[in-house]
Amino acid sequence: MELDAYARALGAAQLLVPSYNQLRLQGAQIRGAELDNQQQTFALDQAQQAQRAAVDQQARSRLRQQQIDADVAAFNAKPTSDGAVRLMTTYPELRNPIKDAWGMREAAAQKQQLSTFVQIKSALANGQPDVAIARIQRHIEADKASGGDTTDDENMIDMIRKDPVRFAASLDGLIAAVSGPEKFGDNAKALADTTKTIGDNRRRRRRRLRLTERWRA
Repeated sequence: MELDAYARALGAAQLLVPSYNQLRLQGAQIRGAELDNQQQTFALDQAQQAQRAAVDQQARSRLRQQQIDADVAAFNAKPTSDGAVRLMTTYPELRNPIKDAWGMREAAAQKQQLSTFVQIKSALANGQPDVAIARIQRHIEADKASGGDTTDDENMIDMIRKDPVRFAASLDGLIAAVSGPEKFGDNAKALADTTKTIGDNRRRRRRRLRLTERWRA
């Protein structure tokens, strides 16, 4: 009877005292819960940081767009060549779409288009928008004959008819966009020199014509 009582007492004690394996299991569960909490806290912190970064980026984007809109509005209120060039060299958002479209043209087409720009600039500088429009119209006819897209050229004619001064300024901005900020100065000087040469040649031809008419008279 004493042995049975001892066995029962020992069994009851074992029920009250956890086994070593149970202790290990409980410890592992506690450490796992702590690790889960740490991971959840880290994930929450990362999510909050990403959210704050997104909000900050949106705020910066809004400010940037507001500045672009203000500068474009200032240019529209008083269009100048310097203003157009400044817009294109300052804001890639305005420059890159134009530059990308220009890059899709072949080198020969780019050269021809720049030559057209020179002649248009010369005509507008001499107060001859009709001459500028006629030059663009010849370019449109050539493009149509070769199956090319004439939308841009037709838009240029509409712009010249509406406001030749604004278009002349915008043309310099266009040249700045396709040239890139680092090359605009050289290209602008080359265009200006070529425009001056064209103007000088025209003036010389007019003088020769007047002298010929006087001689014949």
